[in-house]
Amino acid sequence: MAERRLYPALHRGPALYLYPHFYPFALVGRSYTLPEPTPQVEHRVRGSRFIARTLPAASREEVREILRQARELMPDATHVCYVYRLMQQGDEPGSTGVTPDRLEEFATDAGEPGGSAGRPMLNVLRQAGLVDVVSWVGRYFGGTKLGIPGLMAAYAQAMRMSLEGITPVPWVAMVDVHVVLPYTLVDRVKSELQRVEGVILAEEYSQQVVLGLKVPRHAARGFVSRLREWGRGNIQTSSSAIDFGTEHA
Repeated sequence: MAERRLYPALHRGPALYLYPHFYPFALVGRSYTLPEPTPQVEHRVRGSRFIARTLPAASREEVREILRQARELMPDATHVCYVYRLMQQGDEPGSTGVTPDRLEEFATDAGEPGGSAGRPMLNVLRQAGLVDVVSWVGRYFGGTKLGIPGLMAAYAQAMRMSLEGITPVPWVAMVDVHVVLPYTLVDRVKSELQRVEGVILAEEYSQQVVLGLKVPRHAARGFVSRLREWGRGNIQTSSSAIDFGTEHA
């Protein structure tokens, strides 16, 4: 197999030559995800065009919407094959009867011969250690049949091309936290949320401020504890994933 240089932006120092299936960021036992979609790429083999892209997705609903847009983008494609890997979060570590995080994987050949598209595409995502992502490859038939080995190589290569130059981030389990607080504490809470690398999903401003947040699971208890300390009974917090216990004024 010919060697090629991959991901020059991720490597510093002497030239590093890697086989196409090796991803410098994919450490054993670690999972990664994408902060943003990859650029659309095109791979050509004997007249057939393979258009590929990989995008972040955290649920089946997001996967369905991404695929709907992909099919609208390529209405004349002969096949639109796709794969996804979604991390289903379990319970907080240490909980009684804890349910562990579970990885859901799916691949489809979308009318191509069995095992010629979905499986090689999925293997590329596995090798990269990527989760909470969906990848699609649309094929425009060029008039020459490639055979199953040729299709497997073409779909896998299109997938690899879609991941070239990416800067993934470590996957972190997140929990939803609902917060009701006075206006005087909004800036302080947002600053603390940024410090623990959480995100705001929803904001509502009326007599009080209502925030829908996602907070890293490992930091959630400390985050809520600090909010309650600052609020002195004036901040309400809840989560469907973690029991934070009774608040005390």
